[in-house]
Amino acid sequence: MSVFGVSSGTFPAGSGDTAGYGFPGTNKSTLSSKLDRGKYISMQFRVPSDAAWNGRLGFFHMTPGSSTYLQLAIAPCPGQFAADSLYPLPGAGCSVGAKSSDIPWMITTGSTASCKLEPGKTYYLNFINAFPGSLDTPLCAGAQCSFQMRNSHNY
Repeated sequence: MSVFGVSSGTFPAGSGDTAGYGFPGTNKSTLSSKLDRGKYISMQFRVPSDAAWNGRLGFFHMTPGSSTYLQLAIAPCPGQFAADSLYPLPGAGCSVGAKSSDIPWMITTGSTASCKLEPGKTYYLNFINAFPGSLDTPLCAGAQCSFQMRNSHNY
């Protein structure tokens, strides 16, 4: 899945980095796919470390199919959600659970009301079709849950 619009072994043009996972990329398209019931997806991404990226912002937009809820979180570990007692980013705008969810992000070394993504760090965008606070209860009726996602940004 090339959500960010570039190969996972590349880095954004002008980032100054020599390794990366394609974030934030150039793809603003909406991706539609399916997720096995009761499973989650973790998408690894690395924030560019070059100071030229400081202050860039955007958001991940997720829409579950069949009017189910979707849990969405940015974390340093795959599969970590706000329901996890060890979730490291509480109150930072880095997790949400709703029928349609946005996580605004900002690449910064300073403070922000958006999910703060520190330059040079690796994160995971984790998502699952489940009711807020209850990751063990999948909500879609079939064997697979449909979803749509988009990574939007300001450049």
